[in-house]
Amino acid sequence: MTRRGFTLIELMVATSLTMLVTLGSFTVFVMVNKMTYAGNRQVNYTDMARTAQNKIIKYIEGSRACGLLSSTSLMLTRPTSAGLVQASISFVDADNNLATVSNNFIIYTPNRSATNITEILCSYVSFPITGTNSSGGTAYGTNMFQMLNVSPATVGVSFHLGDATNTPNTGFLKTGYQGIEVGFSATPRNLQSWYNL
Repeated sequence: MTRRGFTLIELMVATSLTMLVTLGSFTVFVMVNKMTYAGNRQVNYTDMARTAQNKIIKYIEGSRACGLLSSTSLMLTRPTSAGLVQASISFVDADNNLATVSNNFIIYTPNRSATNITEILCSYVSFPITGTNSSGGTAYGTNMFQMLNVSPATVGVSFHLGDATNTPNTGFLKTGYQGIEVGFSATPRNLQSWYNL
């Protein structure tokens, strides 16, 4: 009785097929991992945007009046037990580099005359995206806050929350993420109480 094993050619073919299947499985695993990560980031950005929007609306509606300090800073006149105080909602770029969005914030200062009292409403903030520029890059708007031409004074708020430097066609498997564009308006509700201090 003779025993017969695999030939060298058969072993090489089998090894090659095993390597191809392993490589294919690894590629699928990496792709699913990147897509899951990108999806989770998008969900996080959406949650951050919803939370920031709710807080900004609450602070605007709870004030007596609103006015612009600049296109990135909104002044709120709000009532307190001691009378009216000036509060603000502002965009802060901690390192003066708009490309690094992880340290770009929108903050709320409940009393501008007091120091070191702020609340971070959201991070990963950049100017609203308006499209693409002539070189194919991202084009940004300049106004995060603006007064709308309605009465009583209504504030328009718009910004981009997310990583604006990643685009859907970047990366090894082209699963980049963008974030979310936030745009809404809000009106102070306490205007009728202006003279009732």
